[in-house]
Amino acid sequence: MKLIFILLFPLLSVAKTDLSVSVQGRSYPSLSASALVDAGYSVNLWGEPNKSNPLFGLIRTNIKASSSIVVNDYDTSVSFYPISFIGFGAGQKKMKSNYNEFSYYDCEEVRCKGDLTKDYSFGKIAFGYSYLVSSFYYSEFRNQYSDEKNEKKPVAEYEEVILANPDYDKSIKRSYLLGLKVDDTVIAFASDNSEYIESEQYYKMNLLIYRKTNESFNYTIGVGGFESSHQGPGSIFIYKLTYIFSESMALF
Repeated sequence: MKLIFILLFPLLSVAKTDLSVSVQGRSYPSLSASALVDAGYSVNLWGEPNKSNPLFGLIRTNIKASSSIVVNDYDTSVSFYPISFIGFGAGQKKMKSNYNEFSYYDCEEVRCKGDLTKDYSFGKIAFGYSYLVSSFYYSEFRNQYSDEKNEKKPVAEYEEVILANPDYDKSIKRSYLLGLKVDDTVIAFASDNSEYIESEQYYKMNLLIYRKTNESFNYTIGVGGFESSHQGPGSIFIYKLTYIFSESMALF
């Protein structure tokens, strides 16, 4: 036991926990809001972890939990950063809906209540040069849906407003960001889209965003367009306000 501690001590001495809480919401296809808690634990593997030195590596475990009262979820994942601006990982997200009155679903024909389990893997990369910042995120989801009554109805994927297959669906998600960063302010174009393989559904959202960060707070607002195979095109406003109790060692 003493030998194990001696071998692990160099890693433990450069480990760090992080914690933040957020409120977030959107205006379309209906007004909605939720609260989010995000906690992580990072271990520095090599290099000196700071924003002025991108050449460091780390592993981060992460758990997120969010609630809008009627819809709740938690998400656990692990990420490996060989260098600070490239990350790979895997996780599982579990969601539960107790709501049967979504304005954009006919919950007589669509299964609105129930459990969703999403196993996923992902890769992400970010670049910055002078005032220019950009990022790309790619993930694949294996989605399982509960059907205790064996109704075989299509499933309400309420975050992306599509109709998934009754039992299982696979989805691919891609997110892009390109913008300008001046001091602690970012103005950027962001695009988020998903395609569901089995049900052949799609979702996309394009936004012009403004993000401001300081030592303890950051907030993001965005305006743009939202569309899915179930929901017609519409204008959307989004916001997210975050209080940072302890900053993450991971840069993104």
